[in-house]
Order: sequence, then C-alpha cells, then structure tokens
Amino acid sequence: MSSAEQAPAPLTLPDLHNLSDTFEMVLGKAPALVDAGWAPPAGAMPVAVGCYRDDEGRLAALFWTDLAVSAGLAAAMAMLPRQRVAEVCEEGDLPKDMRESVGEVFNIAVGVVATSPDVHLRMTGVEWLADGLSDEICDALESPRAALFARVDLEDYAAAGLLSVALL
Repeated sequence: MSSAEQAPAPLTLPDLHNLSDTFEMVLGKAPALVDAGWAPPAGAMPVAVGCYRDDEGRLAALFWTDLAVSAGLAAAMAMLPRQRVAEVCEEGDLPKDMRESVGEVFNIAVGVVATSPDVHLRMTGVEWLADGLSDEICDALESPRAALFARVDLEDYAAAGLLSVALL
C-alpha cells in the first residue's frame, strides 16, 4: 500500500481535561466532569446525538448528551435563566432554539472528537430522541469501537447528567 493509499490514523478518545477545556472555551466556564466508565451507566438515555463523518461520508464518531446536559448546555450557550433548564427537563424535550444551541456546541466539539491531524471529521447533524433516532445511529450506539462516558455538572444551570463520546 502506498503512502497515498494508507488508511488515516484511527481516532482516539479525548481525555476529560481536553473535553473540559473545550466546554470552557464555548461556555466561558468549565463544567465538572467525572469519568463514568467505559460502558453506559444504568438508565443512560441519549437525547441529543451529534453525528460526525469522515471525508468518505462514513459515520466515524458520535457525541451525545442526556436531557439535563442538553438543556444545561443550551441554556449556558444562549445565556438563558437557570429556571429554563428545569422547565425543559420537566417538559421532556428541547424547543427549537435550544436545539440549535446544542447543535452549535456539538459542532465545536468536533475538535475534541477528531484527535488526529490526519483525520478530518465534520458534524453532519444532530439527531433527537424525541424525533426518533435513525437505525444507523441506534446500531452505532449499541456497538461503538470505543466510548467515554462522563458525568457532567453544569452547576450554574442546575443541570447534572451524562455525556458520551463514541468512536465507530
């Protein structure tokens, strides 16, 4: 195989420090992140799933958050009152404006997901549990090559929950 035909370097999971730094850059304050292990904790429910594809269009990575973290990230990004997070969690879904804010955070997070300079990823969209996740995403969530789960505490927004980065 010639150097022009070599496969790109595989993606590696980000560490919590890099993830924290990215959130601090986006939100102005880093949330508390605690490693939650290599397997999804009981009750883990991906509500928002950022989808990242390589240059050949292959699904390469997913970045997902549960409802509380999705609402907290959106509120922090849009500078919404912390009461809005509680309302959204009670309603069980994010309104369009908050979904757009989560999408912005996921788009910036590609820098954490694409850890090799040899790999170019782009976010191709966010899928929402409330709208139904595609079969492709459900299959990928069930069998990632590697995954990182972290408990997130967005103290200023009274939001604590789970996020995951999955490599396919």
